[in-house]
Amino acid sequence: RPATPEQPASGGEQSAATASPAVPNTPSTPAAPASSGDQPTAPTAPATSASSETFARLVERLGRSGGQHVHATLLPERPGTSGEWPQWVHPRIVDAWRARGAELPWLHQRRALDAIREGNDCVIATGTGSGKSLVAWTPILSDLASAEQSTRISEVHRTPTCLYIAPTKALAADQLNALNTLLAAIPDVEGIHVGAADGDTPREAKDWARAYASIIVTNPDYVHHVLLPDHERWTR
Repeated sequence: RPATPEQPASGGEQSAATASPAVPNTPSTPAAPASSGDQPTAPTAPATSASSETFARLVERLGRSGGQHVHATLLPERPGTSGEWPQWVHPRIVDAWRARGAELPWLHQRRALDAIREGNDCVIATGTGSGKSLVAWTPILSDLASAEQSTRISEVHRTPTCLYIAPTKALAADQLNALNTLLAAIPDVEGIHVGAADGDTPREAKDWARAYASIIVTNPDYVHHVLLPDHERWTR
């Protein structure tokens, strides 16, 4: 197998700033005057802050103050139900997820993995942090890990590839970073290459991704304006 050239460095580092909701000012307790001699100093009452409030109460209070709050429902936590890893998932991928803290998949993840394996389209509509990325990445990573270990020439020319389309560049960058972190937990990984292709990616990095990447992360605008009009260059 020919050696893969070193992946060129991407453009400037991306950072995201999270804006915090404005919190109404809370009057603070005035500091006690300095004492002289042995005169005792009155204790200062701790100032209240929004950080001591629960998130639900904070949302309700801010919404009420702005006249926009209509209704709030707090759903109690429920015990999670886990399943076993499917037998078709490559052991190296299972070990990588376990190294990231996912010892076993949740039941909804197991059902989604089985549905994808059977060739069915699958929509996962669960909350933030519920493990949607695990379902999205496990099938292709498992196939790539299996293809890497294959010694059959026919399979070398049929190495699977993946085009991941994120709705925004920020989400694509987050997924790319998370995927690289996951791949770093796989020992001796050589045949799985990940690259980005969007308007902010340097030309050298896009050329490398087009030629060598197993997984390309992009967005709908780039697919519409670049990949599809010039699809012959992206076909393997």
